[in-house]
Amino acid sequence: ALAASVRAGEEAERVYAHAEALRHFQRALELCERAAPEACAGMDQGDLAERAAEAANAAGEAELAIALAERAEALAAPAETGRRSALLARLLWDAGRGPEALPASERAVALAPRDRSPARAPWSSPPSRARPATSTRTAP
Repeated sequence: ALAASVRAGEEAERVYAHAEALRHFQRALELCERAAPEACAGMDQGDLAERAAEAANAAGEAELAIALAERAEALAAPAETGRRSALLARLLWDAGRGPEALPASERAVALAPRDRSPARAPWSSPPSRARPATSTRTAP
């Protein structure tokens, strides 16, 4: 039932049925919580919470998306914490909760890779040093 719920959520995502995808990912998350650890083999609760958060956001369920993103961040393995903090920051910001988004955003930036990997791409481009174009026209 767990794998079927995840597959159903993925199929719903493919056809932009966000509310349905949310329902399936939430069901998978509930099943994984109640199941024995071996029953969730290959299924990470943090990943399920992250996918459910994205689906909730796309379905217009902002507060539910935030709650799921907070859960995903809390369940994150060290390598995923930055990405999940960035998700939480984005959802908080989009919901008009800027002061709460700032700490999540700061965590995301602090945890971003320091090398020039694709994971750091949004932060790795140096600012442009080009000078603004000046007009060669003279006033009449």
